[in-house]
Amino acid sequence: METAITNLALALSSGAALGLSLLSSVLGRARGGLRARRHRPGATLPDFERRLRRSFQAAPSGRVSLNTEYGMIKVVPIDGELIEFELVRSVSAKDKPSAEEIFDDFRIDFRESEGELRIEARFHDGWRPFTDKGNLLGMFKGGCHLVYWNNLREHKFQLRLPRNYSVELKTGYGSISVEGLEGEALIDTLTGDIWLGNMGSAVAAETSAGDVRLARSGRNASLKTLGGSIQVGQVYGDLRATTLGGSIGVQTVTGCVEAETLGGRIRIHGVGGAVRAKTGGGSVEVRMTSQPEAESYLVTSSGSVTVYLPESAEVDINADANGSRVSAEFDLDSKVVRGSKLNASINGGGPEIYLRSASGGIYVRKTPTA
Repeated sequence: METAITNLALALSSGAALGLSLLSSVLGRARGGLRARRHRPGATLPDFERRLRRSFQAAPSGRVSLNTEYGMIKVVPIDGELIEFELVRSVSAKDKPSAEEIFDDFRIDFRESEGELRIEARFHDGWRPFTDKGNLLGMFKGGCHLVYWNNLREHKFQLRLPRNYSVELKTGYGSISVEGLEGEALIDTLTGDIWLGNMGSAVAAETSAGDVRLARSGRNASLKTLGGSIQVGQVYGDLRATTLGGSIGVQTVTGCVEAETLGGRIRIHGVGGAVRAKTGGGSVEVRMTSQPEAESYLVTSSGSVTVYLPESAEVDINADANGSRVSAEFDLDSKVVRGSKLNASINGGGPEIYLRSASGGIYVRKTPTA
């Protein structure tokens, strides 16, 4: 894996400060003021809505960072030289002053420096010591809970950026979607799905509870979820995909792939480099589209393992199905078969491909030609 993935992943975990000078601080008062909305069926309190819009001059190949404790984030590319920010919020409250108090407690800071715009959004005075240990529903921070959590409704950030921009986006509660940017993207949400469209550069995305979808990455990609599936379209580079509970599906990767899940199947339909794929419960299926240049490992604790190889591939096969069937479509130059174990060379041999299944068959097949 290239250094780009490592640097992006480190930035996600460290949250290093960018050292930007303070431009302005606002309490989120919307242009046009506050208005009441029709309350939801069955709700006892009306909803109030507030909108905030800001515009900033864009820098050539600049960067935007948005770090918020709450809310979904959407980023879309635009043509032009402006950065357009919008926040739409709604809360339920008994009256307008109560709604104003909740809105005003969400502080938003905008900072600009040398081509970078940093946006920080935090709840300020709504935190109280958490004493009800039997109730774990809500929003928590440092032993405190947000007292008006149940009053929060819609909370949507939208950023409209020049296509060549890079982004660093983080939210505590909410989904994140990004479409069509050419710069790097660092994405992190505690609770929510991540959707990434046609991305032109390296991507690092992580969620603790949600699915991750990547349509395309022009460079390396690192994707992680602690509780969801991962689906990938095209990656022009290397891919690292990790989930603790979900399936992994990949269409095309030009480089190498590392894929690991504790509970779900792994399917990689086309990969140009080496593969390390491991699952604690599910089948593994990998289609290699070119001659492997390094060792590959395909492992499952429960399920079958299938690898497709080009007819001209020069590899060594090291397979162990733990009592289940092992089969190969190729003419093997040399082979050693011991029960459900197979050690063989194909087309004279080459990089070794390790295939392991604790409970399921192992199959070595020819990659279908177009």
